[in-house]
Amino acid sequence: MLKDLMFAEDLGCYNPALRRFGRFDREIDTGVLDEIGRLEVLRIHTKNMNFSDDVDLERISEDTHGYVGADFVVLCTEAALQCITEKMYMIDLEDETIDTEILYSTKLLMVAGGRERVSAGR
Repeated sequence: MLKDLMFAEDLGCYNPALRRFGRFDREIDTGVLDEIGRLEVLRIHTKNMNFSDDVDLERISEDTHGYVGADFVVLCTEAALQCITEKMYMIDLEDETIDTEILYSTKLLMVAGGRERVSAGR
């Protein structure tokens, strides 16, 4: 038996036609993440990332009030792409693979006073 579930930080933001009777078996409203929840989501999305010594996930979780899971996916993806962009001069684009030494040499840096970004949850 297949069940359809809908998880959301704010169920009210979805079109009522999407939520009409019979579409989902259950709706679960998870609410906005607190600091501990944001830290847990950050740890999940960054578990395979290589950080410099100055990266403080606890501080990031403090500074990202209102962020939801999708915001952290974007944040982590953009940070990884920025690292790769900075190493582009070392990557041979004609090769089908990237040397592992180059990949392991990339480290995410913590940048203070970054640009303000509007969260998807706001």
